Amino acid sequence: MSLKKRNLTCHIIFWIILILIGYFAENVVLFDKVDFQRTFSTVEYLLLFTGILMLVGYYFYNEYKYNKYKPNIGLIIILLMLGISGVIALVLTPNIQYFTTTEVVSGVETTIVREFIVTNQDKLHSFLFLFVALITVYLLVAISPRIVSFKKYLLFVLYVVVFVSVISIFASYFLDKDSYIHLYNNGLVGYEYPMSFLFNRNMYALMLMLGTFALYYIISLSPKWYNHILLLFIVINMLFTFSKAAIGITLITYIANFIYRMIVTFKKHKIRNFIFFFFIIAVVSYLFLLLPFPGLEDLSFLSESRRFVYDYFIKLGPRTFSSRSTIWNKTSEIMFGNYFLFGRGPRIFNDTLALYMYDITDPTPLLTAFSHNGFIEIFGQFGVIGLVIYLLGLTALIGVIIYVAIKNIEIGFPSILVLVAFLIYTLVETSTLFDPTIEGMVTTALVALPSLSWFYHQRRPKVNNKIVESAEQVEKIYDKENIFVFFRKVTLYSTLILTIAFAFVFAFFKEQNYELNNYLLYGGLTLILLISVPITTHQLYKIRIKRKEFLFWFLFIINFIVSFGALFTYILFQELLIFIIGGSVIISFLIISLLFNRKNKQVNKKYSLQTFLYSAAIILLVTLIVFPIIFTAKTTLVILGEVLVLLLILSIPFINNVCKYKITLNDKMLLAFARNIKY
Repeated sequence: MSLKKRNLTCHIIFWIILILIGYFAENVVLFDKVDFQRTFSTVEYLLLFTGILMLVGYYFYNEYKYNKYKPNIGLIIILLMLGISGVIALVLTPNIQYFTTTEVVSGVETTIVREFIVTNQDKLHSFLFLFVALITVYLLVAISPRIVSFKKYLLFVLYVVVFVSVISIFASYFLDKDSYIHLYNNGLVGYEYPMSFLFNRNMYALMLMLGTFALYYIISLSPKWYNHILLLFIVINMLFTFSKAAIGITLITYIANFIYRMIVTFKKHKIRNFIFFFFIIAVVSYLFLLLPFPGLEDLSFLSESRRFVYDYFIKLGPRTFSSRSTIWNKTSEIMFGNYFLFGRGPRIFNDTLALYMYDITDPTPLLTAFSHNGFIEIFGQFGVIGLVIYLLGLTALIGVIIYVAIKNIEIGFPSILVLVAFLIYTLVETSTLFDPTIEGMVTTALVALPSLSWFYHQRRPKVNNKIVESAEQVEKIYDKENIFVFFRKVTLYSTLILTIAFAFVFAFFKEQNYELNNYLLYGGLTLILLISVPITTHQLYKIRIKRKEFLFWFLFIINFIVSFGALFTYILFQELLIFIIGGSVIISFLIISLLFNRKNKQVNKKYSLQTFLYSAAIILLVTLIVFPIIFTAKTTLVILGEVLVLLLILSIPFINNVCKYKITLNDKMLLAFARNIKY
């Protein structure tokens, strides 16, 4: 397999790891129809954690094998220090804590004692979250800049962020249509803000703000007219959320970026920039007229805008800041003793803050599990040690961004703009860099990735150019020896998919209280497939080598239908007859495929034995991890099903090795994932 295809596989695994990490950090099962958006059980948490760990190990194994990757020892040492600090915090945290506070009840100051219980499961969840967070930091800092070190690849990543923002807008039109209708008919009175599929208007506004940040980079690198339209479209829709911090920051950065673009393109696009200039004058004039000038107070369109600005920003703004300061004071009250140094740990800090913020005398208590300040959030979770490490990392990043701005203004200006916007935003919202949540990873990508990737490319141009040149060499002719590589891959992917499917069905059987014979018969049918599928597909592949492409695909599809059709049919009927018929058809198809190649009996027995031993090791590993979970704890059908889908996605690069013709989908994936695009 060429280096281009190897890197394709590595990059797909990398992005799947980040998606799984975001899913893990959000701690929400999205597709459980019985309990929509429920949190993970401990078993599911462990299962997902194990899957992430296995994929991370497999990724670094491939990176070392194919690209001779050397780990960043300095960063690893820093992360180990942070990890040890977090573990100490968890060890020192007692299972039962008491908080004493004074509240005014019926006009009398009363001492209130609250009991906070930290279970071993809570500590386990916090430890797993901490471990995954450290992995995320390493991936975002040491790996992603090395991968996204090409202009078109960077643009691809940025457009993904914009695409999600635009999709959330159209989803809002559907999910929040009543809000828009109410705004049109009644104005701001009783207006319910749109939230899209994020179910929180501030999170929805943040997603749109991140979309605008991505477009600042895109416009700087690719100043097409439609990028300006997209930017204006997102900004206008953000106004409907009335999220003060997001709107204020976005408008300021939008104007700054607007002025910058006018300056750098003034000579080339004078007429367009004069139009933009008069547009800015009109907007500023309108804002100026909002002041209560004599004779203009009674104009309805101005009075409504003036009332809104007063009620929402001038009147409500200080109240919002006051609530934030209350949260910050409460945080300082629970960070005493050892917690000051090491913090309370991820998740446990948030649960503690939520309890401590509750006021029994307030009919509408201010309940929050977040500090609404990124720096205070780091302090609460990791203590002073974690905060110092975070500030040092942030300082180093600021230095890199300033250096990039001096050397390359196209990347540097939007980087500085986004960095300043992030620092302002993180003062009033719980937003941090290097956070394993989806919000944190996207924020990190927009603040740090463009500058770090350019910086990496400039420091290692020879390495990058060598990767590009190697990646452009695509294998066009398959040697006969590649048939054994194909055989090994068939065995690997079929074993993984069938074993996970096996576990999924067993979990389903357990949920439905099926009898023992159902387990035995389905297990026997799966075992027949584990043995026959690699050999059958291997024999069929020899037909393709002989340039009988149509016959190969015809038999290959039939093999697929017969194999998985037998498994699915047995799930529906659970009859002995299905097992006999299905097993007989699979074995018969195996014999027929062997007859097609009866003249070629040399299959390389040693290689086949190694492959099946490798397959047996995979079966044993998955069985030891998954099956005890299935039969000793809560059913995990949702998680198992999602893992199975991800494995199917992971097998896509394998398809590229099967077909010798050009596939449009594969070309798109190479464009997205492979290192074949120069900066």
